[in-house]
Amino acid sequence: MEQELTTARQTIDALKTAANLATVEKTNAMKDRSVAETALKQAGEALELERERADSAVRDLDIVRKERDALKQNSMELSAALDQEREKAIGLARSLSAAREAIDVVKGKRRTAAVERAPKARTPASALASTLSRSGVQPARKPGLPKKQKVKVQRSPQLVLPATIALPASLLPTRPPKKLDPRQ
Repeated sequence: MEQELTTARQTIDALKTAANLATVEKTNAMKDRSVAETALKQAGEALELERERADSAVRDLDIVRKERDALKQNSMELSAALDQEREKAIGLARSLSAAREAIDVVKGKRRTAAVERAPKARTPASALASTLSRSGVQPARKPGLPKKQKVKVQRSPQLVLPATIALPASLLPTRPPKKLDPRQ
């Protein structure tokens, strides 16, 4: 019996030791599980944060793409407007050139008309003085100065070429025109 009792005590001690080891292992497993759950929770939070960052980056990328597309559209519109303004400027330059040529033509016609209206031959002052001295008449003026004569000349009607040129605002005058001098 005693031997059985000793065997039973040893068995009980072995079972207690096994139970204590099982309790320690269970405690360690619970700690490991708690650590793993905490790590899992942190990993889930980190994953959620990265998903939010990725979603934010995707939204930002979409916004930047839309802005880029809008800027491209705006650039194309500005290029088209620039081309139109360039064409207008070329047209205005051609109109200005044509107007200048028309003005030059009118001035040339005026010069030609003025030359045709001028007296053809004038008597030089020395010839006039010799004629006067032969006739015995003393000139009222010095012989070297020509005598002034008033002659009425009919002016030919001036050609007026109407030309309307639309100027852009940048070419319009920025100050009032000078007042004309009445002596001219």
